[in-house]
Amino acid sequence: MAIAWMFSVRGGSGLAPGAFIMGFWGLLMLGVGLLTPDYAVTGTGAVAIFLACLAMAIGSALVPIKKRTSYVPRWRNHPVESGNGHFLLSACVVGSLMGLAAMVVYTIKAGFSLSSLMSLRDVLTIAHYYSYSRYNIPGYREPGLAVFLTSFMYWAAFCGGARFALGGTRMQRILSLTCFVPATGITLLLTTRTDFLEVAVMWIAGYLALSAMLTGGRWRLLTRKRVSGAMMAAAAAVIMYVVGGMFRSGRVGVSHVAASLPNLFSAFLGSVPAFSAWIGRAWDAPVPLGLGSSTLAGPLGLLFSIKRAHFSPMIVGHGNINSAPTTVYTLFREVIYDYSLPGALIILILFGFMGGLAWRGALSRRWLGVAILTAFYLVIMTSFVGSPFAYTTILVGWIMFAVTLFLERGLWKKRRI
Repeated sequence: MAIAWMFSVRGGSGLAPGAFIMGFWGLLMLGVGLLTPDYAVTGTGAVAIFLACLAMAIGSALVPIKKRTSYVPRWRNHPVESGNGHFLLSACVVGSLMGLAAMVVYTIKAGFSLSSLMSLRDVLTIAHYYSYSRYNIPGYREPGLAVFLTSFMYWAAFCGGARFALGGTRMQRILSLTCFVPATGITLLLTTRTDFLEVAVMWIAGYLALSAMLTGGRWRLLTRKRVSGAMMAAAAAVIMYVVGGMFRSGRVGVSHVAASLPNLFSAFLGSVPAFSAWIGRAWDAPVPLGLGSSTLAGPLGLLFSIKRAHFSPMIVGHGNINSAPTTVYTLFREVIYDYSLPGALIILILFGFMGGLAWRGALSRRWLGVAILTAFYLVIMTSFVGSPFAYTTILVGWIMFAVTLFLERGLWKKRRI
């Protein structure tokens, strides 16, 4: 955390790429130590994670910092100029409606009518259908139209966070949150639980990136409202995970909450000890390079015939209540798998450098800087899981978000805020 503070001093903000990287992973490692002390993190693993984060932070520090824009301490109390945020707000509504359409497709493809969504028994049956198909039918794939429509839901998530940062009326802020409606519905139907969490992280990434631009990088996290908001978001994530597990098993009750704890801890924190155990014994093992088959599997799969990388499950937390298998080994293993250990360090430095350029561009009020900074925050906040852009739908949603930012021409003019 001390190193995070040093990078925040250099960047002038805790949102500066180097500070954000070190701060996020510092808190994550602290969470592993406090909440799951039985999850062993080896010295080799801890050093590897530290060096990976430091490589990204150093990469971001290679970009010279320009003078920041003017700052109004209570900028959120200033009304948004007429027309500003119009495209972002429209994207929230349209994208959320398309997400609801995806729910309709999932329901119909499972052999149910729309009225079934009003019955808890039918919803549980649909959830069981998709859960069983996903894990027991070889080569099963979700309905293509529904998967395509989720790209618009992700678009709405990015735009919703950015639009919320602009402030405005209460109704505008409520509409900025509409992406969570289809995200919740799809999570309950598919029981994957990642849909809600991905949408939440995309929303936060858009919010942070535009907030950094609006405040000239002086956005403050440690305020009463934002800390309470972060606590509510964490509680919502836990609730969605537990409820999603209930729908997956088809059992709703208090007893299932206790049964969900091992998977809950392994899902959010198990990747760190899993990566630690793997790097400690296989860091120098000769393996063929994946060359993007893990970090960019989806987009590359549209262009080339590649096989998505899958890692063997590992048990974390042996011999205790939190013992559970995980196949998630953080973004760092995926990068090492694709580009080798030396290549991974180069990729991480370049990624940090890209984040530094995006930070400078955002402070200069350039739409492309804000768009790339949003992607940067998304990658960092999901790095304990893997690469978000391994999925084509997320990449498409981000591209549509970047185009929407470009259309918001009023935000990029040189004016006081």
